[in-house]
Amino acid sequence: MRQMRLRDWAGVAEIAGTIAVVISLLFVASNVQRNTDSLSGQYANEMYDALQRIDLVVMADPELIRITTQGRDDPNSLSELDTEIFELYLGTYLEIWDRVNARQQEGLLQADIANYWHEYFHDFLAET
Repeated sequence: MRQMRLRDWAGVAEIAGTIAVVISLLFVASNVQRNTDSLSGQYANEMYDALQRIDLVVMADPELIRITTQGRDDPNSLSELDTEIFELYLGTYLEIWDRVNARQQEGLLQADIANYWHEYFHDFLAET
């Protein structure tokens, strides 16, 4: 059996180094994906929380319940002041939807989660 020379050992070390680099890149890619998934989940929770706060404010005030209900059912029957309040209410939803768009464009919200929110807001605003 022939003894390995320094050049042979260098070749083996180069192969081992390449394998180590590939493994570390796979590890980094896996961590990046986990972090992206985690951020996407956090942003989805942020949307839920924002909508919940809006609903809690509306539910706490019978006048707001009347305005939002009447605004969805028959917006033309609202007074000028009630129309402004209803438009502000809708504006808060549009701001949250805008946040979904921004997070998606930044790559911080996964496509399937963003699509869910787009469908939700589209349906919500189509009802008004």
